[in-house]
Amino acid sequence: MVLPLVTYLVTRRTWQRFFRFPPGDPVVKQIFEYSLAHAASRTGVLVHAWILMSNHFHLVVTDVEGKAPWFFQLLDQTITNLLKRHFPDIEDSVWNKSQTGAADLSNDEKPCDVTVLEKLVYTIGNAKTSGLVAKWTQWEGSMSKPEDMGQRVLRVKRPECASPRTVLPAQVETKVTVPPSLQHWTRQELMEMLNDELKRIPRPAKPIGMKRIRKQSIWDRPTTKAKKSEINPRFAGRSERRVELIAVLKAFRAAYQCALEKSCRGEDCTFPAGTWKMHVVFGAKVEGSSDPPKLAA
Repeated sequence: MVLPLVTYLVTRRTWQRFFRFPPGDPVVKQIFEYSLAHAASRTGVLVHAWILMSNHFHLVVTDVEGKAPWFFQLLDQTITNLLKRHFPDIEDSVWNKSQTGAADLSNDEKPCDVTVLEKLVYTIGNAKTSGLVAKWTQWEGSMSKPEDMGQRVLRVKRPECASPRTVLPAQVETKVTVPPSLQHWTRQELMEMLNDELKRIPRPAKPIGMKRIRKQSIWDRPTTKAKKSEINPRFAGRSERRVELIAVLKAFRAAYQCALEKSCRGEDCTFPAGTWKMHVVFGAKVEGSSDPPKLAA
């Protein structure tokens, strides 16, 4: 179900948790930020916060026009193509087999400001929360700061490792914005609140430290076992809110299945709002939509 004006917490992990994104490598930082700005500018997605860890990334973004699948695809593909040119020895997949994790931070009317605030802190402070550094500001990988929102323009030149035949633009840019649900706060209030919450993250007992992290190879990975979980959360927030949104999703799936069965029988049908693939790929009619969305030039 893909709807416009939804704020997401986005997570993507590497294949077998390999450290494909060394935080001390400036080219890796450039690759990620270029790919992020490129995908956002092509799809109209608003970028609020991000962090690039050694083997995964987190983003908080708002899908204004209902183009999130294109955003995820462009971001993953651009990172993959550039990273493999920067590290030619990588022959296997960059990403794990799971789909991009995208947890909806919205309710049925507007994003929940409490949930969005929590995920902003979770994203920006992830290196400290994970026990890697003593202070969140010590992380050397690509990372946004609270002060970036509403002020910073992420302007990045195309990495020199790109193919000579690439069609990627020489430079891309996107503005780091305040999430729609938090625009009732003044910028100063929001910055103070986020910085206070980041300071409250408990200090790790034994942080690994950037000196050791910089020595890690792209062929290294965590020695701990990965948590086995088949759950890919679709929603985040309070339990009662999740119950409501799960009910909305179930109703959508029932309406979609009914429309799909009619379509397979050759009958005229309209798919429920939020239908993506049938609308974009096959041109199916969708409630409240006329023409399928298009990518920016």
